[in-house]
Amino acid sequence: MFSEDCRYFEMPSGRTFNSREEIRNYASATLWGMPDTKTEVKSVIADENMAAVEWVMSGTNTVGWPNIPASGKSCIIPIVSVMEIENGLIVENRDYWDHETFINAVLE
Repeated sequence: MFSEDCRYFEMPSGRTFNSREEIRNYASATLWGMPDTKTEVKSVIADENMAAVEWVMSGTNTVGWPNIPASGKSCIIPIVSVMEIENGLIVENRDYWDHETFINAVLE
């Protein structure tokens, strides 16, 4: 889905990923910390140049991530992804979600 020279911005953390491989590693690490992750698309608005997707990610923090220990706590995180598209591939993606909501859910 992503172009070879894509950019992926995780807006709440400020992290940026600049290739398919970096995005793949980011997704794998995210899923590793919450192996039962589920996603549900709520709405999509798109044309040939742009797309916006409202979706919900849910799961249980059974493994944890660096700086976030496993807690066994579940979370439901609403997310909006805004994508720029060229030649049918995503060239830029920006994910927006509330970091505090996530941290509070998986740690408390």
